[in-house]
Amino acid sequence: MTEEYIKIVNKDIEYCKKLISSGNATERDFYDIVAKYEMEYPNIRRGFTYDPYLSDSSEQNEVSNVKVLLGKLELILAKGKNVEEPINQESNINSYPHININNINNNTNTINIELEFESIIESINKDTHIGRNEKDEIINKVKELEKIAKQKEDKCKKWEKIKPIAIWLFDKGVDVAIQLLPLILQILK
Repeated sequence: MTEEYIKIVNKDIEYCKKLISSGNATERDFYDIVAKYEMEYPNIRRGFTYDPYLSDSSEQNEVSNVKVLLGKLELILAKGKNVEEPINQESNINSYPHININNINNNTNTINIELEFESIIESINKDTHIGRNEKDEIINKVKELEKIAKQKEDKCKKWEKIKPIAIWLFDKGVDVAIQLLPLILQILK
């Protein structure tokens, strides 16, 4: 803070004290002081009970606001630097606090495919609408799919092995297809 700046702040502090001791401060008195500091301290108006820009009344006594302003000016002087961060002229960002929130959310959904096979076989065994021979045929296809799933091949080779099972599946009922299609898609991922 320069000597000249300190002189200006001291002068305004004395003027505020004079206004407070007289018990009478006009809108113009208050405005003249605030306007001087607004460029460097854009939030200097915070805490005032009255904003001269927003009122049509020139009758209001500004003593309470001058007291608040006096405290701010004394703090500026005491710190010897800005009470608030001044406007960043390059980015034109004022002194409001900036909060950066970084939220990285990685969801990994893994299906234990072995449990899926067991679950489908159990479901087929419990189905009372399917005959024993048909149940055995479906369970054999599920076991074939399980073997394909365990192989370390790329999805194109797996698809070639799954294709005959898929064709067979489309001849079966919708209930069987509903159970096996998601499993086939999981194998091909």
